[in-house]
Amino acid sequence: MRLYFYTRFEEIVLLDGEGWEHIQEGHPEVTKDMVTETLVRPDLVTYSYGQRQVYFAQGAHLDYPDHWGKVIVDYCPAPPIVVTAMVPKRLSKSDLKGGIRYDGRPADPNDV
Repeated sequence: MRLYFYTRFEEIVLLDGEGWEHIQEGHPEVTKDMVTETLVRPDLVTYSYGQRQVYFAQGAHLDYPDHWGKVIVDYCPAPPIVVTAMVPKRLSKSDLKGGIRYDGRPADPNDV
């Protein structure tokens, strides 16, 4: 299996059979539709260690609308490849420590 996705940034990302098997072993609730939605319409993209970036999309999984779709992509070596994906209930501070590439979340009116 080899699936290719276009990200929000019009980058092509690969999900191969080995990656999908890894995801399904650890996170069987993840669907290919959730991966697609998270990569194409992220609310947030952060930098992780090495050449990895983490895509987040709230409500990307239809069965868990109050959770986040989380997809980790390794950009080196080329082509970028999906390493893993999951459906966490919330973001953690560690998700943001590498810096933010894109933030499309609505502004919080309580932040001044």
